[in-house]
Amino acid sequence: MRKPVPVIQESADALKARLKHEPSRAKRQRLHALYLVASRHATHRCEVADLLGVSRNTIGRWFATYAVGGLDAVLQISVPAGKQPALSPTKCA
Repeated sequence: MRKPVPVIQESADALKARLKHEPSRAKRQRLHALYLVASRHATHRCEVADLLGVSRNTIGRWFATYAVGGLDAVLQISVPAGKQPALSPTKCA
């Protein structure tokens, strides 16, 4: 059974404008997901995931965060920097 997408409170035009001016790639991707639903280019999480090339579970987490905290909460999601290298860089003399 498909989970419903949240009702997007912002207009598609407002999301598109914010999307154009967002410098962060991660935040642009989240804004794009919301824009796709608001503009009715996608109606299901799987469609959004396919269009953006991310997991449907990721889209589900973004939409769950949006449903609870709105746009600001989605944009505050932190993305870990990744695994630290096992060895420290060597210094050449």
